Amino acid sequence: MYDLAQKSQALGKALVFHSVSFGPDRASYYLRRMAQIATEVYARTPPGPLAAPGAGSCSYTEAIDTVITGLSCIENEIPDMA
Repeated sequence: MYDLAQKSQALGKALVFHSVSFGPDRASYYLRRMAQIATEVYARTPPGPLAAPGAGSCSYTEAIDTVITGLSCIENEIPDMA
């Protein structure tokens, strides 16, 4: 991730990396770390001349709770077909 982010920085553009974990937190260490590395390099990269103010940034998001909540809602809405 450092190489990719630094290559983008060398080309004059900040790498904006967004990651979404669909698994348990204990299995997401490397995805979280990639987002952290990208954020560190992004913070050191000056904004390009065409960059919108406040645009960009990197993120790490956990979606498993959202998926489980959505499935629970669906299960409660569908009548038992037995």
